[in-house]
Amino acid sequence: MTAAIPPEEAQEGGAGIIEANATGGAPPVVQADAESARVAEARVRADPLAQQHQLRIQAKLDARVDPETATRVVRFGHRVAHAIYDEGSALAKHATEAIQGASALSGTGRVVTTGTIERDGERFVYRPEPTDRLVVPSEDGGTRTFTFDRMEGDMSSIDAFFRNDHDFSFSVRETDGTDLAVRTTKRGREHDVTVRGSVVYEGETFEADIRYHGNETHESDSTGATYTSTATYSGTVRGDGMELTVQETQRYQQVHAVRTAGVGGSATSQTREIDNTLRVGEDTYRWNGVRTHATFRDGYANNRNREWAASGQLFRNDELLGTYRLGSAGNVLAFELDLGTERVEIDRFPQR
Repeated sequence: MTAAIPPEEAQEGGAGIIEANATGGAPPVVQADAESARVAEARVRADPLAQQHQLRIQAKLDARVDPETATRVVRFGHRVAHAIYDEGSALAKHATEAIQGASALSGTGRVVTTGTIERDGERFVYRPEPTDRLVVPSEDGGTRTFTFDRMEGDMSSIDAFFRNDHDFSFSVRETDGTDLAVRTTKRGREHDVTVRGSVVYEGETFEADIRYHGNETHESDSTGATYTSTATYSGTVRGDGMELTVQETQRYQQVHAVRTAGVGGSATSQTREIDNTLRVGEDTYRWNGVRTHATFRDGYANNRNREWAASGQLFRNDELLGTYRLGSAGNVLAFELDLGTERVEIDRFPQR
């Protein structure tokens, strides 16, 4: 993200001088107005207070953030902490899948956390080297290299491992430059996840230190399941000339009903409260009382009950930059930043 913000030129207003016509001559009032303007301009130039006032107006005009810069800033501050947490959670799942695959392919009948899994045509093969880490293929054609520090929990299945009490810590390197240390622990309802290190986000590398602390409940029976969490996200994300300080709260609920005679499926609701601070160069952006609420049905945005909402403000150097709003167009719902003159899209969600 670039720290430089291009200045906008002030627009000059006012109509041009009316020309005298060939038959009537120049009206005296036009000459008088032109003379008055020259006198007024001379007074402004001679008056230090008037000069300072004009300089302040020009400085405000020059300091305005163009919509493109505002879009980059607000999207980064709005999205990146959750993207890094999601990356850490996904890598934890990939790590357990890698252990499961290596254990099965090795044929040893024990849990295997080192060696290499490689593609061989349409199948995978395992070899025991190296003996201090586990190297596996990644979806993009590169590799992931896992080093495991601790793995305690229910090993009967991946789902059982993460749903029940566990303590799992590892480091991972990917060929795209990601180099992270991840730890996830669960004791009763308390769930903590930390993600630290270098992470690639939208083609740029950032140094992240993100912590998730949640209070979670799972309930299930023959008709379906309910998952509820209240969580905080905190920490920092640093890049070239910028630093984001994260302070967010999220309330999330997912209900899954077993489909019977075409009735059932999943429904989720998510409420976020954002009070992040982003420093870019000499500028400071501050999310103030931002709150968003979204509901989904079977993975698609659903606003039939008119529950979607967005509110709160984004400040730049203590000056109001914009206000969060809910927008919609066609089959899309969006969170937007209202700059006063126009709106910029922060995040979009398709409706079915």
